[in-house]
Amino acid sequence: MHTRQWQAASVLALAAVMLFGASCGWFGESPPDAPPESPASTSSARPSPTAAVVESASPTPFPSPTAAVGAPASPTPFPSPTAAIAESASPTPLPSPTATVAVSVSPTPALIPSPTATPDATPPPLAHPWLFTAISSGDSHGCALRMDGRAVCWGDNRYGYPPEEETFTAISAGDAHTCGLRPDGTALCWGLNGYGRATPPDGTFTAISSGWLHTCGLRPDASAVCWGFDEDGRASPPEGEAFQAISSGRLHTCGVRLDGSAVCWGLDRDGMASPPPGETFTDITSGHVRTCGLRPDGSAVCWGLDRNGRATPPTGETFTSLTSGRGLICGLRPDGAAVCWGDDENGSLQPPAGETFTSIEAGHLGACGLRSNGTVVCSQRDRNYQPGPRESVTFTAISVGVFDVCGLRDDSSVQCWSGDDPQSTATPPYGRTYQAISTGGAALCGLDQDQLVTCWESTYRTYEEDRQSFGPEAEKFSVVNAGYYSACGLRSDGSAQCWLIVEPQGGFASLFDGIEAGQPPEGETFSSVSIGHFLACGIRTDGSALCWSAVNFGEESVRTAPQPPSEETFKSISVSITHACGLTDDHAAVCWAMQESTGITGLDVGSLTSPEGERFVSVGAGAGFACGLRSNGSHLCWVADDQELTDEGLLERVSLPEYERFSSLSIGDALMCGLRVDGTVVCRGAIRVG
Repeated sequence: MHTRQWQAASVLALAAVMLFGASCGWFGESPPDAPPESPASTSSARPSPTAAVVESASPTPFPSPTAAVGAPASPTPFPSPTAAIAESASPTPLPSPTATVAVSVSPTPALIPSPTATPDATPPPLAHPWLFTAISSGDSHGCALRMDGRAVCWGDNRYGYPPEEETFTAISAGDAHTCGLRPDGTALCWGLNGYGRATPPDGTFTAISSGWLHTCGLRPDASAVCWGFDEDGRASPPEGEAFQAISSGRLHTCGVRLDGSAVCWGLDRDGMASPPPGETFTDITSGHVRTCGLRPDGSAVCWGLDRNGRATPPTGETFTSLTSGRGLICGLRPDGAAVCWGDDENGSLQPPAGETFTSIEAGHLGACGLRSNGTVVCSQRDRNYQPGPRESVTFTAISVGVFDVCGLRDDSSVQCWSGDDPQSTATPPYGRTYQAISTGGAALCGLDQDQLVTCWESTYRTYEEDRQSFGPEAEKFSVVNAGYYSACGLRSDGSAQCWLIVEPQGGFASLFDGIEAGQPPEGETFSSVSIGHFLACGIRTDGSALCWSAVNFGEESVRTAPQPPSEETFKSISVSITHACGLTDDHAAVCWAMQESTGITGLDVGSLTSPEGERFVSVGAGAGFACGLRSNGSHLCWVADDQELTDEGLLERVSLPEYERFSSLSIGDALMCGLRVDGTVVCRGAIRVG
């Protein structure tokens, strides 16, 4: 194999590994001989071992995570925490290398807004997406109930999402499963179902609490029922007992009897399942190796392992509720202020000063508080945990890349965030505003009001303080689109210029030795351009399309750019790492495979056959899948057949809720985001960093 061919192969292999492989401020062991687990029938995010959720008709204030947490009977819409930003008609940014790029064909190329769908006149009722009535913190994820009772989860999404059409009055997040109570009192769980922890028994409940590998609930007659892993009896409540509260921990469970006395069952390590005799409680919370109870006078007492003061609540404090996570315990004061103690060496997990809450929930990696206006603020101790739901920021356009997502606001400012580390953002150069953005792989690019392009490195390339900004000097463009290794811009005369956006770093520097940005054939002009990892495509003014290699590794590396069907004319083209898809003049989707452009013929990316008879306003290609946006705002996705890089659960992970309606979509390698008519954004999938 020639040196350049090996380099091309190595770069593709590196990209495939990154894609398919694999303490900050406020914002697990396996069981013995645990069998392999598979997700339950519905999807979810990873949940809280210590949350307990009890139904309450009018929770004001919201009860503790181990007491009652339920949706109000008649929720009144809360004002948005941030000013609403109306959708403007200003040019929207070109999407990511794999995002939807759809423009009108005109003799003179110009920056044209992305086509937008017109959602159905009577879509399903949708409460404000970022205002909530209840929250629950899990192991590596959190969940909340929206005002309409639908569930929203954030953080680790490997085990799926909440069921789209279900509504709940209470929710409890465990380790890798989540459970909710429907309005009729029946329970529904999703996520990993090892030992049956996500398979609740028939019947109705008034409270539910998800632990590590087990779940418990209270029946209307106050009896307790548990299911899941029952080692040490953690899922075997005492018979004949009646409870007013229940809390499932990691290895044990505790309940408060009707007379206020407490009883625990399961593993009694360090006395965590041995409540102090003679005490009575109104609330109880079970953690990893400790338990805390709330006395009738509001004071707290804890028992179990007292490392780092975990079992020593602050003296002189009174609380209305308690919650326990991995090593952090929090209490809510009568005035709504929160106090936390335990594992918090640098103070990053302390609630923000001056904030008040209606409820607070501690989980495995941090805590979340629910404000009285329905917004949520969270802490985190792990950089790989998304600490809370996105705030109600609105955008006029979005762009999804390989490692980052960016949104363009109506004041022309840009806000970006990373899929794996929301505390690290690919912030554009300070003070710059843009008329269009494009989120690529190694970098992101923006087109400013003077038609000058600036690119800046993605979150994966560098830390914020080392991030570089660059771009073609003094050149003016009407369109810019960023790929994985390179970006292309269109001048006002339709000619294209492409440039590298990757700098060799670390041990992989030799792979990029001699790399050059691919250029289109001389004399060609285009009305739009889309660039992916290894392929770039442009649409000529007559609607025909031409593709070329996005990167070259020298003369010895011979690659053929796969071309779209010659008989088709296109409105837009979207290029990903595995396929390219075009929207034809009659609004049909046409896709073609790309393995030839990489110089590696042994990698089967499969055929991405478009759905027959469907018509779209835009189409986007991801890694082994594609999605189209219909004129009514709904979307449809399809996956490649007979290919090696994706799995059967891909569509379930990336597809957005069916009941949602969008004005535009943007697609990355394994992530898709939709822009609602009100300017808010919803995303699904995962941005893989390694």
